[in-house]
Amino acid sequence: MAGLKENMQSNMRKWIGLIAAVFLYYLIHEGCHFAVAMGYGAFEKVRIMVQGVQVVVKKELLTDLQMAIFCAVGSAGTLFTAYMLVFFSVRITKSKNKVMKAVCYYTTLVLLLLDPLYLTIIYQFVGGGDMNGILLLNIPEKVVQLFFRNGYGSQWFPDCQKNLSVISAKFSGIRASSKKTGCLFQKIRTFGGIGKDVVF
Repeated sequence: MAGLKENMQSNMRKWIGLIAAVFLYYLIHEGCHFAVAMGYGAFEKVRIMVQGVQVVVKKELLTDLQMAIFCAVGSAGTLFTAYMLVFFSVRITKSKNKVMKAVCYYTTLVLLLLDPLYLTIIYQFVGGGDMNGILLLNIPEKVVQLFFRNGYGSQWFPDCQKNLSVISAKFSGIRASSKKTGCLFQKIRTFGGIGKDVVF
């Protein structure tokens, strides 16, 4: 019974963490869009669609540069937040609150995964989205794709895919590794408790 109860609690933490991560992604990404739209006085409405939430602006009130900033700030906000979570991961993993650690871990992965995926593949099937505005900076589309794919996307995409499958099967709590880590994904592995020296 004790083992069954722990498994149920583990699954609950996992789903709470994942759902919260998706919510926080939209809150941060679209929140950044909203803040810029309000700052420029061009906010029109928030549109809820099947594929997600979108902040709509009055394009005629924005210059090309302002539109580019509006479109780019969402990804910039999610990336900055993800790196801040990684930076504070050692402190976070010392917490005894497993739910909070699960939320922080999944949020880190989601924030780092979704925008590279969106700005390399998905945007082509949804009318361009933020990519349309970023291109107003006169940056070639391929360069933007390469930045998100190689700059902080593909260097750890396979690892994330692998580790997400590990988490879905074994996630039952997070504990920080005792070893020092250097690169970004090593830090995330420590954050998530996926290192070889970590016990789930």
